[in-house]
Amino acid sequence: MPPPVDPTGLRALIEEVDRFPVRDRALARTHAALKIKAASGEPISDGDTEKYLAAVVRYFAGFAREARSEERRVGKECRSR
Repeated sequence: MPPPVDPTGLRALIEEVDRFPVRDRALARTHAALKIKAASGEPISDGDTEKYLAAVVRYFAGFAREARSEERRVGKECRSR
């Protein structure tokens, strides 16, 4: 079982994810539900937190892989000059 998540950190993550245009429906639903709970001060269960964190990682991992790939490509291009 993962360590407990600090509620302040979770709220900060919710605010950070809000800055992005999320196109994944599963993440969008989970995000909207947690955002409502966080705004109302309602406690967020460990299960909801784990589901949200997994959805966030799944969604943003693709962007991270793409960025690393582009970084390698640009690095190779710069070294070949």
